[in-house]
Amino acid sequence: MLRAIHRDIPASGARIALEEAEGRHVAQVLRARVGDSLELLDGAGARANAVIEEISGRGRKVTVRVLARTDCPLQSPRLTVYLAPPRGKAMPRILRYATELGIAELCPIMTEFSTAKPSTDAVANWQTDVLEAAKQCGNPRIPIIYPPQTFAEALASVALPGFVAAVPEPGPAAQDEVPAECALWIGPEGGFSDPELELLRTRGFKNLSVGGWILRVETALVACTGVLLDRSSAT
Repeated sequence: MLRAIHRDIPASGARIALEEAEGRHVAQVLRARVGDSLELLDGAGARANAVIEEISGRGRKVTVRVLARTDCPLQSPRLTVYLAPPRGKAMPRILRYATELGIAELCPIMTEFSTAKPSTDAVANWQTDVLEAAKQCGNPRIPIIYPPQTFAEALASVALPGFVAAVPEPGPAAQDEVPAECALWIGPEGGFSDPELELLRTRGFKNLSVGGWILRVETALVACTGVLLDRSSAT
């Protein structure tokens, strides 16, 4: 399926030109032709089936006709993730996983044991990462990606209940109810510090453990999000 982002999808029957960057990608990278079907995503929950009617300007301008527009329901839970970026090149993978899983918002946080501080160039590329992931997986709701914050700034701004991805502890796993909107906190490779954990507990966040071992940041994102989605769908 060929897909493109168009921020303002009109009603069925309308004829629109894609933004130049998207048009160039469709015509030159995806090698689309007049008459090909195209799925449009607006990033805010709408998608549409369309057909390419014109390609001009050496592939820089692509005009399509909207055939049918659909507004997709919100995923439950609506999940905001506070995550300490890992070292290396894992952040693009994390952004792709977040988009594929339907995470609504992702806020990178700098904690006491953080080992990576994203560069300005890296942060500038994050929006491109989620756009490309959305087109690959077909998610019509593109995650909101915030600039990095300190742990204290993030904790002061959050008003959601939620969970902390925690090192497994002995005993049965907690089966807390998953609210319709909640937060998931994921620390760095060294975990949250004891004072940070105490602050999270004071705010009422519950531990969420998956399996019996310590997880990498990107693994914790996928595993813990999967658990929350599963619990929510089972209620």
